[in-house]
Amino acid sequence: MIYRTVFILPILVPGIVVGAIWKLLLNFDFGLVNQLTGLLGFDPMNWLGAKQTALASVIFVDIWHWTPFCFLLFLAGLESLPQDVYEAAKIDGATIWQELAFVTLPMMLPTIMVTFAFRLVTAFKVFDEVYLLTGGGPGTATEVLSFTLYQRFFRQDRTGYGAAMSITIIFLVCILLVLVLSARKRVSAPT
Repeated sequence: MIYRTVFILPILVPGIVVGAIWKLLLNFDFGLVNQLTGLLGFDPMNWLGAKQTALASVIFVDIWHWTPFCFLLFLAGLESLPQDVYEAAKIDGATIWQELAFVTLPMMLPTIMVTFAFRLVTAFKVFDEVYLLTGGGPGTATEVLSFTLYQRFFRQDRTGYGAAMSITIIFLVCILLVLVLSARKRVSAPT
């Protein structure tokens, strides 16, 4: 029970705090990540200042922040699966891997699709981590859609262009959600 509590803690932390903490952890001069990799014999890396590693670092922080949410959805889906199907599979002589491939995964597909839909929406709204960690840089290496939208609206004062971008993003997200949810209906439909 304690491991579940520890595992879901990152989702309770606001994105602005997550960005600030990871900016300190990934700092080139005194960051804990470089100190730990230094103990393993590696040279320090500029995780947030180099084009090769900046986007990967931001993606890692975002995955770290939102994995507990996916964990909760998957856990709820797993705990809601009927146990009689597993008993029937054991009686039929199914191995653990066969149970996973032919029982658990097919019954979890609707939950997987809903989790994917939620994660898709949260991926489009990533802003605070990018703003705090890299400010969109180095150059434009970590400029995601929401950060570009922010730049157009507030930094460049191009409100018309920013409004057109936001409507296009909303339209794109809606199309993607319709596709994901229609795939979910096909997956969960009885055969």
